[in-house]
Amino acid sequence: MRRDPLTPNDGEQQKWHRLTLMPESTPGEVLARAETEPTSPWYSGHFPGEPILPGIAQIAMVGEAIGLAEDRPVRIAGLKRVRFKQVIQPGDGIDIRVRPREGDAAAYSFQVTGGGEVACSGIITLAGAGGRESARPQR
Repeated sequence: MRRDPLTPNDGEQQKWHRLTLMPESTPGEVLARAETEPTSPWYSGHFPGEPILPGIAQIAMVGEAIGLAEDRPVRIAGLKRVRFKQVIQPGDGIDIRVRPREGDAAAYSFQVTGGGEVACSGIITLAGAGGRESARPQR
């Protein structure tokens, strides 16, 4: 089975980061909180003495949040208008907000905040996401 190299498998996830879905604030919205330890492999070599969470880690967390909310594996197919505005360091609270985009079942707008500041935002497109009812299954 082929594994997406950007998303740690279940056995490895805890050493990279922890992601928790939060109660949704509006229908279809995904809210998640991620935590990383200073010893997370995400920070390895990025950068010695002043570690920051790489952008690819932030994008991977967005994809993982969507997958958890939709209860299915997801694969990132594309990114648009991604802006990195603020660094995230170990210990910063990481909040992820994702909303489905109208007219495209595979696209989502997202925002990642770190330490209360917008760190990253953009549009993520997933492969094989057609037929989505909402960004979060009904419980």
